[in-house]
Amino acid sequence: MIKNCKKAELVSYFLFIDAKIIYAAANINGKKEIMEYGK
Repeated sequence: MIKNCKKAELVSYFLFIDAKIIYAAANINGKKEIMEYGK
């Protein structure tokens, strides 16, 4: 049971990291597009 809890925590932790990376990448792409549009 304890192992399962740890596993679930790890999975949600990695999903959270993935979400942050995706969000950061989208943010960077969005800023590039805005800069290109501004030229």
